Amino acid sequence: MASTHVTWDPIFRRPKAPRAVRDGRISITEYASSLKSLRRGRVKILVTGAAGFIGARATDLLSPDHEIVAVDSFDDYYSPHLKHLRASRLRESTGVEVLQLNLSNAQECASVFDSSIDAVIHLAARPGVRAPVQDLPIYVNANVVALTNILTNVQAYDVPQVFYASSSSVYGDKIGSLVETDPVLKPVSYYGATKLAGELMVDAVSRLDDRVFVGLRFFTVYGPWGRPDMLMWRLIASALGGPGVGILGDGSAQRDFTYVDDIAFALASLISHSNLPAGSSVLNIGGGNPVSVRNIIDIVARAVGEPPLVTFGERMASDVQQTHANPEALTALLGQAPSTRLQDGVIRTVEWFQSELADGTRLLDLDDGN
Repeated sequence: MASTHVTWDPIFRRPKAPRAVRDGRISITEYASSLKSLRRGRVKILVTGAAGFIGARATDLLSPDHEIVAVDSFDDYYSPHLKHLRASRLRESTGVEVLQLNLSNAQECASVFDSSIDAVIHLAARPGVRAPVQDLPIYVNANVVALTNILTNVQAYDVPQVFYASSSSVYGDKIGSLVETDPVLKPVSYYGATKLAGELMVDAVSRLDDRVFVGLRFFTVYGPWGRPDMLMWRLIASALGGPGVGILGDGSAQRDFTYVDDIAFALASLISHSNLPAGSSVLNIGGGNPVSVRNIIDIVARAVGEPPLVTFGERMASDVQQTHANPEALTALLGQAPSTRLQDGVIRTVEWFQSELADGTRLLDLDDGN
């Protein structure tokens, strides 16, 4: 069996400074000063889903400046092998140990809480918009029951801040720029329905006290250490010699791809923000630049130097035609929104793939449960 020793992507590129800096309207010194005024010191953070794609990256970024308690269920929605590789990387590079537990079990969830926790970043979830009917109870346990247990312990241990993963899926099949204040949300997938349920649950709980709750509506995250069930991973893997990719639809569907480092940076900036309003709010975490699936295929082919093997089929009812984040609220709060150019992010992801494959890491044949 090939060696599974791998190294964390050594380069963390922060998103570009806001356009006002790039255009010369304010200096970088003035911008840095404005950010500094928002920051607070070292805090203790519970990160759930820490062996997951976003969770591992966020933990890696936050660990130098904060104390991290990291947990994950290591479930088999996609390769547990990949999750254990991420956890091993975090242990080697940061010293953070990812604890295995099931957050939908009330006792296990309570076991990681204490009164010293300053914030929760709840990223653990059952993902996937194409949930088979027999898996619906799994989605309820992972996305609704687990969040309920988190909220119960946040109240019991008086945790002042909670940042939790929602999804662009809550918007349903809408065309155009999606705004957090949209009063009509109608998810078309069961996954999206559980995420909207989570937002409603948090909003109800937030009325009980003056805690900070922020729901993060992620838009199609991609990058190094991604998920093998997601389109970007599958296309790159195919172009590098892996299996072909079946596309559900004719390739005209558009996605607002968001580079994982931009996501992690947004989380770090939110944690460091000293003046978040109490109560429940939601934020789009996306750059507002939707691209068609056919365009993505071309971008991957240029980055790799070989095209992925792709076939097209019928679109599923649980898929949407477009996701398109309106990032104005995030920009107003943090001074910037995700800004990594898609072409640059794809190149970095391809370079990560090539480096790991050269080191003998098994990436092209990761199946569920392996």
